[in-house]
Amino acid sequence: MDNIKLLEQLLKQYPYINLRMQHLERLMTNNSTEESTAKDSKYIHGNCLISNSVSVEQDKIITIAVNKLSNIKHELNNTKYIYRMLEDFMNLLKMTDKKSYTVMEKHYIHKVRMEDIADILYISRSRCYEIRKNAIFKMSKYVFGD
Repeated sequence: MDNIKLLEQLLKQYPYINLRMQHLERLMTNNSTEESTAKDSKYIHGNCLISNSVSVEQDKIITIAVNKLSNIKHELNNTKYIYRMLEDFMNLLKMTDKKSYTVMEKHYIHKVRMEDIADILYISRSRCYEIRKNAIFKMSKYVFGD
């Protein structure tokens, strides 16, 4: 049951995960530039010019930049994995069960209320909820092998 709740939370965040990936990629680019600047033989920090030697302060700055970059890479990899997993399942659903795909897409991607989806598909509200529940159950099996 916990896996199903986790999947529902991930599905609710699905539209924003791609934006998060783009943001993390921009941070990676910016921090990679900072890291390479910090490793240059001449580095300006504040009003202080440090040249031809690595000072303790410069070493700390390099370490912070490398750690920050490592954390961003880790989060980006996790975010990409989650996004790909959700996207793969949605594509699988699209190929195998159009009605389930439509319910999931409209509800989680386009943020349409279940009542409105039921009206669009000419089905009852309870049937719409049942389709969503079954799709999430299928996804749980796909992702976790439950």
